Amino acid sequence: MRAVGNVTAALKIMRSSRTRSLFTMLGVIIAVAAVTTVVSIGDGVKQSILLQANKSAKNVLTIRPASLSDTSDGLNKINGGGSIGVLTAEDLKTVAKQPHVTSAVSLSVAGNTAQGDYEYKGPVVSVDGDLPAVVNYSVAYGAFFADTDAANNVAVLGAKAASALYNANVPLGHGLTINGQEFIIGGILNSVPVAPLSGGFDANNTIFIPKSAAASVAPAGAVIYQILAKIDDAKNVESTAKKMQSNLSKEHGGQEMIKVLTPSELATKQTVTLGLLAKLTVAAAAITLLVSGIGIMNVMLVSVSERMHEIGIRKAVGATNRQILGQFITEAVMLSVIGSILGVILAAFACFLLGVFTDLHPHFNWAAAGLSCLAACGLGILFGVIPAARAARKDPITALRSQ
Repeated sequence: MRAVGNVTAALKIMRSSRTRSLFTMLGVIIAVAAVTTVVSIGDGVKQSILLQANKSAKNVLTIRPASLSDTSDGLNKINGGGSIGVLTAEDLKTVAKQPHVTSAVSLSVAGNTAQGDYEYKGPVVSVDGDLPAVVNYSVAYGAFFADTDAANNVAVLGAKAASALYNANVPLGHGLTINGQEFIIGGILNSVPVAPLSGGFDANNTIFIPKSAAASVAPAGAVIYQILAKIDDAKNVESTAKKMQSNLSKEHGGQEMIKVLTPSELATKQTVTLGLLAKLTVAAAAITLLVSGIGIMNVMLVSVSERMHEIGIRKAVGATNRQILGQFITEAVMLSVIGSILGVILAAFACFLLGVFTDLHPHFNWAAAGLSCLAACGLGILFGVIPAARAARKDPITALRSQ
């Protein structure tokens, strides 16, 4: 009953000074909302990546130079002039002849600009005609080129690239200039799902040309930055990846110059940046919680000074130091609890807005919300002890003389 009385008294005090209480809780609200929202966004992105992998690449191994294997933005790194390791046509042959590999294709960077009705800055990638079969891309209009179309200089555009290059919704048959070479648009891909913030390869922004046509666009040579290998059955993915890794290492003198990534490993790589963002947010939130805890302590110290007469009366009628201590600690905890609840509500609202108005689809993380609330309550107790102890030690005669 005493605890209930303390809670009731704390709520009454907070109602009597709503503005001060709200500003005191602001740090807790922001910290809890920030941590919960960022973790929820991360969970949403991870689920999107796994869903994308299950739909289009659950049986596909990704082979990259080791210098790109620990990043999710390999194509962007190459476009920016970054140096990569060696992936060669011989590596493609080695990959293709592995047991359980049904097909293998290479992706090479042939340029990063194109000219249609408008200039477009985006990746121009030379690929084999088997690419759609390997990664389950589908063509909305026209058809994907075959390897024999090199002489005709046929290009296939991702959905966003087509919109950026032309006003026409379906620019089939239109001309396209890449590094002075003319191409005819033979197909437009259906939109390919890409998890936001993952940094993964986005086919929607890409212009695809036949591998054998790359020499006319990139005379210095198109750099192979990735090989994709389709495996006959998901149960053979792990074993094939290990065998392929061993054989590729032997081809390169025992050096780990090339990395074979399974779909699960690739998904993990794509969330590296997001994981760093989450850690930075948690660190910033911890600092915010610390500052808000100090704010709660300062407000409680002021409250002790303002309520000196009340403390004196309570002690005069028999209230013990323990009871006074409990009352003020309860008030500090209530500030943290209500601030935490408001922070969770704010995070839920932010996740809803992000899901409605952006490409992000946060998955609300109740564990993160709960841990944030516990941390906030712990800080409320920690920083409420000093003013509570000060109130409990007051001499009742001195306190009664205070007005």
